[in-house]
Amino acid sequence: MITGSQVGTQKPRVLPSLLASRTDIKEPKTFKEACQFSEWRSAMVDEFSALLKNNTWSLVPCPSTVNVVGSKWVYRIKQKADGSIERFKARLIAQGFTQQQGIDYNDTFSLVVKPVTIRTILALAVMYSWPIHQLDVKNAFLYGWLSKVVYMSQPLGFIDPKYPDYVCRLNRALYGLKQAPCTWFQRFGSFLFTRDFSQVRSNSSMFLYHSNGAMAILLLYVDDIVLTTSTKLLLHAIISLLKMVTPMAPKAKLFSTDSLAYSDPAFYRSIVGALQYLTFTRPDIAFAVGQKQNTVARSSAEAEYRAIANAVAEVLWVRQLLSELHVFLHSPPMVYCDNISAIYMSLNPVQHQRTKHIEIDIHFVREHVISGIICIQYLPSFAQRADVLTKALSSALFRSQRSNLSVLCSPTQIAGG
Repeated sequence: MITGSQVGTQKPRVLPSLLASRTDIKEPKTFKEACQFSEWRSAMVDEFSALLKNNTWSLVPCPSTVNVVGSKWVYRIKQKADGSIERFKARLIAQGFTQQQGIDYNDTFSLVVKPVTIRTILALAVMYSWPIHQLDVKNAFLYGWLSKVVYMSQPLGFIDPKYPDYVCRLNRALYGLKQAPCTWFQRFGSFLFTRDFSQVRSNSSMFLYHSNGAMAILLLYVDDIVLTTSTKLLLHAIISLLKMVTPMAPKAKLFSTDSLAYSDPAFYRSIVGALQYLTFTRPDIAFAVGQKQNTVARSSAEAEYRAIANAVAEVLWVRQLLSELHVFLHSPPMVYCDNISAIYMSLNPVQHQRTKHIEIDIHFVREHVISGIICIQYLPSFAQRADVLTKALSSALFRSQRSNLSVLCSPTQIAGG
């Protein structure tokens, strides 16, 4: 039998394109450059109109001996999932680098939720089958109230012809101001308190709500919100409540693409953000830690023991967080280690000359082991699940550890490809 491949008439394989389309339109760097295009002019008009509608500032004569903060237009192209243009966005920002501390602002901090808190809450939501919703707040910083009087120059292209020498006395925070993130957090937190939310002591960016046996957990990271509730009815009620005060839009779901490497910084940041999303949500790597040692260990046992101390500290913190959520552990958390010497150091109260320099870590772990809060148990190396993320294992051991992480092999591997 003669096959098509032997005579050169075999039908070529058709492979689907995995490249995402991207626009080559550049974002203008200056106001003069943006004015050459009608799309950017319209975007600036929309932004300016929204700021006026929000009563962001009042035009006043420029007082003498005051610091006037500059203003600047920033331009961004918002893209759809396939890379096509969704809209042209122009944002007016204040040049906060010209502000003077103590005169224009005091506090600049903005509390953000800890990564371990996000991982813990996502794990709880999955365990209890709670719905999870992610939202972001449009123009979040504009909702913050300023405690200090700030003056800003009028934006280019929109200088009032009647009062060209006037300046903007800001009534609300504006992007670029040093205190903008802080004022937004204070405003949003105050709103949640009026709706019977309470702030968690373990993490100030985490808020709880209890009502008739139902529970809601809200995590805030700058202007991004993760919300999970015990019932869908409560979820929809809280989303509607938030929309009444601050216009919000559900965030688009992340999607996977394969494409050529880009030197575009924005595209690079997008890739990094997607990878960070994986580290927060994938159960197999959500709590994985890979970092250099703060100090040089003198032995493998010392390195393992320092890792135990760090793990115990993290477990104790999560345990405290769970207790505030009224989730109580029925047995002490188990910490597994594949180094016998490190296990002995955590159990044996005898002090050795070679461990004096790590006695603080040893006493910390040993104290919680003796009190029954933590259990340390030996784990053979072939059963150490963390090795699959840090070592080149044999094929049989790799498949075994992959299965232990509840990760399924890909369809191509199932088919033998």
